[in-house]
Amino acid sequence: MTTSAASSYPSSNTTYQLHTNSPYHNQILTTVTMVYTLVVHLYAKEDQESINKLIAKLQEASQVYTNDKECLGWFVMQDTKDPRAFTIVERYAHESSQKYHLENPYWQTFDKYVIPLLAKDMDLRRLNELVDDKSEQVRVEQDPKLWEEVEKHQTY
Repeated sequence: MTTSAASSYPSSNTTYQLHTNSPYHNQILTTVTMVYTLVVHLYAKEDQESINKLIAKLQEASQVYTNDKECLGWFVMQDTKDPRAFTIVERYAHESSQKYHLENPYWQTFDKYVIPLLAKDMDLRRLNELVDDKSEQVRVEQDPKLWEEVEKHQTY
């Protein structure tokens, strides 16, 4: 299967066409909308007090930032095996939506509270999320029986 974007590397607020060629179909055309996403990994110091403070600050930040303009979601998670490891997933309508996040007065409190609680630097990843607009189905797998089974499985 060959996949190529119709344009060069897109900006995060771009809608573009994704072309998929397969031996079973000449072409599947899907519109994909970009959602700008930040994923931040944090690692707390060993002491329980640092972990507890970090949990509280992350919960508070989620409650604040979830309400920012053009924020699609601000999620905080703690690793299931390592209680010192945390992940933040921030989803924005556009890359430019960060403007509202950074202009929020609460933002000034975040780093100065969180950084002293960390054993190492935050690991920040900037991503363009591929979100199918649902107008066209993407079907890489070509077995109709598989799709019947999937549909049956997902019928509640």
